[in-house]
Amino acid sequence: MFAPRRYFPSFFLMKPLLFSLSPVACVGGLLPRRISNRGLASAVVGALWLVVGWTPARGAALAEGEIPAPVLAALVQVEAFVQMAEGEEPAAAGWSQRCPKCGEYHVNGLDDALADERPAAVGGYLVAPDRVLAPDPMIHPRFVREWRVRLGAESVTARPVAWAADRKAVLFALERPLAAGRPLVFSPQASGPYSVLTYSLEGDGWGALVQPLGGSWLTRPDGRRFQTVPGDSIVLAADGSPVAPLSSEILPLGEAWKAPFASWPWLDEAAYRDRLAAVESAASDVILHATLQLRPVPVQPGEDPSSDSDEDANATTLHASALVLGPGRVLVLRGLAPAVTARLESVTLTRGDGTVMPARFVASVVEFGALVVEPEQPLPATVRLAATPWREQRDRLLFAAEIRVKGEERRAHYRHLRSAATGVGLKGRDVPEFAGATEGLFVFDQEGRLVGAPLAKRADPGAERWASAPDPFTVQADELRVFADEPAAWADARNVPRSAADERSLGWLGVELQPLDRDLAQAHGVSAQTEEGQSGALVTYVYPDSPAGRVGLVAGDVLLRILPAGTQRAVPVRVEAFAFSDQPFPWDRYDQIPDAYFDRIPRPWAPAENALGALLKEFGFDSAYRLDYARGGKLSTLDLTVERGPDHYGSAPEAVATAYGLRLRELTFETRRFYQIPAGQPGLLVARIEAGGPGAVAGLKPYEVVTAVNDQPVSTVAEFESAVAVAQPLRLGVRRMHQTRLVTVIPTAAPGAP
Repeated sequence: MFAPRRYFPSFFLMKPLLFSLSPVACVGGLLPRRISNRGLASAVVGALWLVVGWTPARGAALAEGEIPAPVLAALVQVEAFVQMAEGEEPAAAGWSQRCPKCGEYHVNGLDDALADERPAAVGGYLVAPDRVLAPDPMIHPRFVREWRVRLGAESVTARPVAWAADRKAVLFALERPLAAGRPLVFSPQASGPYSVLTYSLEGDGWGALVQPLGGSWLTRPDGRRFQTVPGDSIVLAADGSPVAPLSSEILPLGEAWKAPFASWPWLDEAAYRDRLAAVESAASDVILHATLQLRPVPVQPGEDPSSDSDEDANATTLHASALVLGPGRVLVLRGLAPAVTARLESVTLTRGDGTVMPARFVASVVEFGALVVEPEQPLPATVRLAATPWREQRDRLLFAAEIRVKGEERRAHYRHLRSAATGVGLKGRDVPEFAGATEGLFVFDQEGRLVGAPLAKRADPGAERWASAPDPFTVQADELRVFADEPAAWADARNVPRSAADERSLGWLGVELQPLDRDLAQAHGVSAQTEEGQSGALVTYVYPDSPAGRVGLVAGDVLLRILPAGTQRAVPVRVEAFAFSDQPFPWDRYDQIPDAYFDRIPRPWAPAENALGALLKEFGFDSAYRLDYARGGKLSTLDLTVERGPDHYGSAPEAVATAYGLRLRELTFETRRFYQIPAGQPGLLVARIEAGGPGAVAGLKPYEVVTAVNDQPVSTVAEFESAVAVAQPLRLGVRRMHQTRLVTVIPTAAPGAP
């Protein structure tokens, strides 16, 4: 159909004609010339058809699947030769494309390209002898060793030189023209029906997919209509001539899409560098480093603090990024569980210039994993927040500060990115879709205003944080304004720092529990409710006058689920078996244990501080909740309120007798039950014995009960300390389960210094 014509003018004769017709510079010199009016454009189009030796027959249509030779000569591959940087694998936010055949996004994996020692590539279009229009890869320069553009066997060095401001396109400048390349010359006046050509890497190699333009329509609720098209493509007229490039996947009504790509708003290299530098400066002023100091976790003998699944649970120092919302308000982007916040002692903020400033805890955010602090002195710089909704930011050129805080080290990288689409997130919020991780990603617009910040939904009470910690997402910046106001509307009153004594308080139901297994679940008729014993807990004892006792729970009931008020997700009840749940405590071999191992001996009774109590405490005292349980296989529900429990072993008053190498604690409800010592009868529990100290030499062992000091019964710490202050040595009445003996302890220092 397209027979080549033999024209007399050669390329060298035509070149002066071509470039003398269009003297107006374009895109800051990024393209050689610009057509200044439609008449000149038509002349140039005609001249180029002469040069390449192909002219469409007037009124003719393309045969099925046919692509004109000049178009084929403009289809190139943009290659990125990637590398690792600072120990990080390369990542690109832009080279994931919606397949024009299946409609799904195909990710161009840079990690695979690195492993396979090959370049990652995407299709591009030659639009001038030394310029290529391509999808914006959005890859940080530190990951790119070299850019190249390939046409067949020929490859030349390239570099990005301009970025479209409102669509995901970039211009690459070639080191030299491709010998076999023929730039596309777009003819906006060419008539349809139109086809869309997409050049991409398919499963069996590179190819150009041609399909009719349109056919699918998208109608917005406000009545706006769009045609859906493959992005990163070009439109061909009925005769095969290129009409315009397309970078977006939706086209509004009308023919505005035919506008020359040179008329798109662009940022050249200088403007791009200026905007990026401005964002870096702003980010260093308003994104601070926060250091949180926590009180150490009190560890009881036999406890293994490293076994907790929450990495924050045993930390004494935590680090996070913090955002300055106002001179006296800073949002710390770190979600702490109530048990961790309870140990919070101090917060310091480090500015970009190294200045360190103390800050005061204001409140935890009830919805997000974050807390608000107030600096000791007003901060000079405050973030500017953009109000533009995410749906209006699609494909626009945005800038990102990637802030990664690992311990005291703070890494910051700055680049640009674009939102490919908008999804629906937490409570119906619009959430931008950025390829790659959004952790630590602060997004700014072209005017340097913050568009979005990385926050995560606060973890649900009882969630296994090691497996189900919510991922951060980019929250629209305008939503952060509320955290600069008074905290009544957004604060979590249950998630606050507490005293050491209050930290050890107990969420109280008043039951002893045994974890289920497959056999127990079947025996109690709850296999289906507990995933065959993987969750649920069997009640083995109910304390009198406890919340459980008042509502009628009895031994043999199976606790299934707890639903805190105001939530929709129930938490399965789970407890761990304690060390001596299935074997007796080795009282008969107790004297054979060296005193160096005393601190490793687990408690012989079921600890009151179990997973159920911790869960109730996380709900917050006085909070309502629903308890699902089973009795005889029949399901029932109770409505309860979280109550503060009585003193237990972990919170009991403690006497420290340094001169005797002893620590003793008052008996509590669970230890009196274990030792069968009724309320009102004397006794203090040996909590710790110093290895090699006077108590150990005298033969005292942990978890024995001291009933008397110098023949006087003792029940309280005050009574013991009074006896220690006036007596030397001490004669102790000691009970080991049901056996009693007298032990004499000789102090190593004056008795007046316990």
